[in-house]
Amino acid sequence: MLDDNTVLLLLKRLLERKGHKFTCFAEPREALAALQNAPDFFYLVITEYNMPGMQGLEVAREIRRIRAHLPITVTSGFIDKELRASAERNMVSDLVAKPFAINELYTVVQRMAQAARRRDR
Repeated sequence: MLDDNTVLLLLKRLLERKGHKFTCFAEPREALAALQNAPDFFYLVITEYNMPGMQGLEVAREIRRIRAHLPITVTSGFIDKELRASAERNMVSDLVAKPFAINELYTVVQRMAQAARRRDR
């Protein structure tokens, strides 16, 4: 979930080139509804920390209610001790600082996908 559709579509294309299938949402509540309707369809979530209407850690808390162990990555332009502590309390798998290199995101997605596959066996 990112609030910029252009960036969202670009990231989707880049990640799909690496063999991942992504469903993208610009609105957090739409993403949560999709997860609620098909919780086993998703194997990871990437969300932005600062979004209009609902922050990334709020999204993480809602995801935990729907599917407790789904890996979650939060991106943010400002990661400090407080955000790290809050992310840990909300069982966020990774924090990725923006701007990020696409290779950094590839690495995080690959690690999360592998962990999800091991867990689902």
